[in-house]
Amino acid sequence: MHDLEPNTPLWPLRFLARFCPDHLYEEIEGDLIQKFYKDNTTFGPARAKRRLIWNSLCFFRPGVILRNRRFRLSGILRTDANSHELSFNRASNLIGWLVFSIALISYFLTVEETASLWDCSEFIAASTKLQIPHPPGAPLFLLAGRIFSLLALDDPTRIAYATNLLSALASAFTILFLFWSIVLFGRKLTGVTARFSVAKTPLLLGAGIAGALAFAYSDSFWFSAVEAEVYAMSSFFTAFVVWCILRWDLIEDPSRSNR
Repeated sequence: MHDLEPNTPLWPLRFLARFCPDHLYEEIEGDLIQKFYKDNTTFGPARAKRRLIWNSLCFFRPGVILRNRRFRLSGILRTDANSHELSFNRASNLIGWLVFSIALISYFLTVEETASLWDCSEFIAASTKLQIPHPPGAPLFLLAGRIFSLLALDDPTRIAYATNLLSALASAFTILFLFWSIVLFGRKLTGVTARFSVAKTPLLLGAGIAGALAFAYSDSFWFSAVEAEVYAMSSFFTAFVVWCILRWDLIEDPSRSNR
């Protein structure tokens, strides 16, 4: 590292050194420091620090990161043949939770703030008092609804909203397991089991994203995701069971699959 003045912020340069290849870092570091000194004279120390941070973050992009051999071999960006399976699983998990977050935020922003028509009011009242609604009763839904109704604290006007959050959360998990199920279906249809082909990664992950989000924003599913109805939790358990079946089918080791 170059000789720096005392007021030079070091953490942006250390952040850049973590991801930037060694043969590029020294040249980039020198340019950033020179620009920082120039900005310090022109704009003052506070703005010069902000510009240094921004200029350092601008190099945090795939075109630079992928050229760093240490980072490529340490995680999701591995390219050696023996790590394709591990890299794909990490990418699938990461994108799956990203899709889950998108769905969860969408449902939380649009969830009903009070009771809806038809059975929702009955389910909210029954879960809050731990009573029995119309057959078949949905006892698990009522118990979970009772737990979520406690989020209203001492405000009875918020009980309906708190109970509706149960459907929003269950629906978001439905989208998560739907994404993973679509990806596993794709792997099964393409005949890929033990070793994964890197060329098919964007295709399968893209299909999972498109299918999961298309279902997340479909009219009937979104409608039931924002109100206290049993359909959201039913969809969650259906998606979870289907994912378990596909995940079990993918395991080749008999001892692990039986477990």
